[in-house]
Formats: sequence, structure tokens, C-alpha cells
Amino acid sequence: MAARRRFPAGRIACTALAALYGYACIGSGLDRISAINPAWQAFVPGYFRANAETAKAAQALVSGTDIDKSEAVRRAVLADPVGRRPIALLGTERLLAQDHAGAEAAFRVGARLGWREPVTQSYWYRAALLAGDTARAAERVDALLRANPGMAGAEEMLDPLLATPKGRQALADRLSHRPGWLPRFLAPTRQASAPAFTGRAEVVRLMAGQGAGLSCAEIEPLERRLMEAGLQPPARALRSRHCNAGPADGLLSDPDFADLARGGANPAGWRLHPSGDVSVSPGGTGRDAAVTVGNLASVRRPILSQRVDLEAGAYRVELAIAPDHARDLISASSACGGGHAYPDPGQPLTIIAKPCASQTLTLWLSPSTEEVRIDAVRLEPAR
Repeated sequence: MAARRRFPAGRIACTALAALYGYACIGSGLDRISAINPAWQAFVPGYFRANAETAKAAQALVSGTDIDKSEAVRRAVLADPVGRRPIALLGTERLLAQDHAGAEAAFRVGARLGWREPVTQSYWYRAALLAGDTARAAERVDALLRANPGMAGAEEMLDPLLATPKGRQALADRLSHRPGWLPRFLAPTRQASAPAFTGRAEVVRLMAGQGAGLSCAEIEPLERRLMEAGLQPPARALRSRHCNAGPADGLLSDPDFADLARGGANPAGWRLHPSGDVSVSPGGTGRDAAVTVGNLASVRRPILSQRVDLEAGAYRVELAIAPDHARDLISASSACGGGHAYPDPGQPLTIIAKPCASQTLTLWLSPSTEEVRIDAVRLEPAR
């Protein structure tokens, strides 16, 4: 009889435990939902309001009065006293109240809770910059972007480090470990400033000096931005260091076509201009690389072009070409703004460079029934 009396009690206990577990699951679930949709905050039970109160506190910091901010943050911290986000909101509220000592105390607690809270890391990043500690600032921004590679405002955050030699070295030290935000660093937006582009190129150079080489595909976005900004020398130097493209010590990038024959994008190199009547075919490898061209049209046509950075003056185009008599079929021109000016018929291999931000050298081919092989192109100041 005693066993029969205990059995219903056991069932009741199991049912009660299951109900409590369900209540906890529903409360926790509603709390998580409320962090995304504030309309659910009123339905979250009191013991499970960590996310709900944190969301309310964040909203209050944006639009509430000073009293609202203080009370909302207090409730968020009470609901989750060891949460990274509530502590960061407390530090932010103290900053807004001009209580810098209180803010520092809150962010010191937040720093001990881990590296994944963006607000806390941003605070210590700016503190390191103000103290002139670029190594620590780079460490903080590295932590921020490892946790949030797509974080808004990342480019503006990097600008102070890119602006100084110590900052660039500190970034190179971090990026040499190839963190997840490296691709974003190598692909700045078009709205970034010229110093931001060149600063990135310098960081990549420092990385190469530490043995952290990058592939041609990895540097191509930064190289393209440099070219678009009219910064040809750093773009060419970038490819030279990381793509085995040879030294960038002449006026042209890839003068022997080795990089072009290897394939892949090269914003600093040659652009091909094939059409229905014009053939332009890179081929060979290494020292045997060349471009074979043909023009069956009735007029002279552009075959190759390259963005250049020339001082104003006259320049002579030198060619290694076969057959040798085909040299008379090639002419050259220079234009500003990326267009193709027609060559000077009196001096077909002499160009006159004008001072402008975007210069383009174009090679032209006259009509001919035979193909022409170009092994190399050199550009030298005319004497």
C-alpha cells in the first residue's frame, strides 16, 4: 500500500519538474527574442530579463533622459551582473555623464570579462591611442575586428594607426598572423583617402619584410584602389614584392610580359584591347613570355595600354619585336583621364606626357596580314 501511495507523488514531482523546466525554457527563449524584437520585452518573466533589460538600457542610452539612462543601465547590470554587454553599457553611461573615473572603473571590470565586447575594446583602443601606445592600440583593434570582421567604422578606426610609422609597424605585426579581417584590410572602400591607401601598402611591405607574403589574388583589391587613386608607384611596388613580378625600377610595370603571360588580374599592368579584327594573345613563360598581335582591320587600332606615372616631357618607346621590320607597324600615344589619344604620325614611338593625375600609355598596331611578336617594351626619357 505504501508503494502505491508513493507512485502518484513521484509522478507529480516529475510533472512539476517538467513544468519548471518548460517555464525556464520559455522565459529564456522570450528573453533572447526580446533582444531582437523589443515588442516582446513586456512578456519576459522577471528572473530571465538579462537580454531584455540590456536591450532597454541600450535604447535608453540613445534616446532617454539622464535619469532614464541611469535607471535602465542599473537594471541591466542587476539582471546580468557578470555580462560583458551590461558592464559596457554602464561604462558608456558614465562617459555620457562626464564621470570619466567611473567609466574607467566600469571598463576595467569589462576588460576582465573577455575580449569580445566591442564597446569595451573600443574604449581601451582609444585610451591606448591617447597614451601613445600603438602596440596596445593595435592589439585592441585586432581583438575588435577578429570578433567583428564586418564592423561598421572599422576603416576610420584604423586611420590613426595608418598615419604613423609605429602604428603601421604595429598593424603589420598583427596582420602577419593572417587574422580573419585581413581581406577587409586589403580591400578598402573607394571613399578612403589616398594616405589610407598608401598606409595600407606600407603595412603590406612591412609584412613582406617579416616573411608574411601575400598572393597576387590577395593584394589585387588594394592594388586596384591604388591605381584608381593615381598611385601607380606603390601599386607596382606592391606587386613586385608579392607576385615575383620582378623589380619595379622602370617606368612600366611588367615590361617583359612575364606577369601578363602568367595570367590573373594585374591592375598595375597591361590591358589588352582585342576586337573582331584585332588579336592580342599573351603566351610563353618567364623569359620566353611575349604578346602576339595582329590587325586585319583597315585602320590603326590600339592593342595594349597601361596606366603610367610620368613627369611632363618627351619619352621614347623601345621595343623588342619580331620580325624586326614590323617595328614600323607599332606606334604609341599618351593621354590623360584613361582615354586613348591617336599617335603622332611624325614620331610614332615618341610620346609627350602632360602633368595629370591619370596618364595612360597606349600601343597601336597598323593593318597587316602578318602577326607581330612583342617580347618587351621599355619607356625611356627622350634625349
